[in-house]
Amino acid sequence: MNTNRNRQPIRIEAKSVEQAVTLACVKLNVSKDDLEFKVLKEPKPGLVSFFMGAKAEIEAWPRSTTNRNRHDRKGAEHGAREGGRPQGRSHDHKDRRGHSKMGGRDRSERKMEDRQPREPKAPAEPLTAEAQAQLERDISQFCKELCEKIVGESVDVSSAMIDGKLKLEVDNAAVASIIQTNTKFVESLEHLLRKKPRYLKQELPFRIFIDAQGSRKGREEELVRIAREKADEVVSTGQKCVLDYKSAADRKIIHMALENDTRVYTKSIGNGPSRKLMILLSRGRKPEGKNDQSEEAFEANQ
Repeated sequence: MNTNRNRQPIRIEAKSVEQAVTLACVKLNVSKDDLEFKVLKEPKPGLVSFFMGAKAEIEAWPRSTTNRNRHDRKGAEHGAREGGRPQGRSHDHKDRRGHSKMGGRDRSERKMEDRQPREPKAPAEPLTAEAQAQLERDISQFCKELCEKIVGESVDVSSAMIDGKLKLEVDNAAVASIIQTNTKFVESLEHLLRKKPRYLKQELPFRIFIDAQGSRKGREEELVRIAREKADEVVSTGQKCVLDYKSAADRKIIHMALENDTRVYTKSIGNGPSRKLMILLSRGRKPEGKNDQSEEAFEANQ
């Protein structure tokens, strides 16, 4: 264990206080029982904090030897008052009323048995013109309400059905700024809007696309430009290119930008937050910058 005699506090930021405490334990090389901390900032629950990426912040330091001994004595006294019952979760015991209480594992298994499978939504079917118009109005209004809660001011939202997608245009500079700096914002907002029409017992018959003052369109054009430049590099050098874009929407734009480019192909690698996008030279194609390379050497490098 790291004694850290000076007990110098460190500051940790994370998505929640629990995560910050865990990170502090790792950095100070102590257990949670040997850590003391003070919460400096805690994100408020709700959509605004979620979209704005609010973080928790704590100040943490190792527990002193005196406090640690006092903490251990309290634990021992508590165990004695409980009749010498061993610490930790018992698998099967009775509560004060004499009712049997199952251990954590058995209780979890029973919950899994009692849980009913979720009914899948029916496939999307065409809606009447009146039903679709009402659905578009509902989603547009919900988008307006969410955006106004996030930026704290009035927001105008217009909608139009284009190429099978419901495009929502938000006319607000603050929302546009968030879209430019937080790539997860639009994905989360579109996900909430897809879940909004609870009365609809089927999947939405269209996709939702949100933009604000053209900020997303500008980012899409920039990603397409980068994709084509990287494809040219791969064709010239024959070396694969790995792009580290955290947003699934960004990766999809690059995939689509190069899907008709027969010189290269794209694929995603990794899982979760470490997922990346790779651009590779199409099989059997020689790099343009290495035309003098022998066929055998080229095949060996593929």
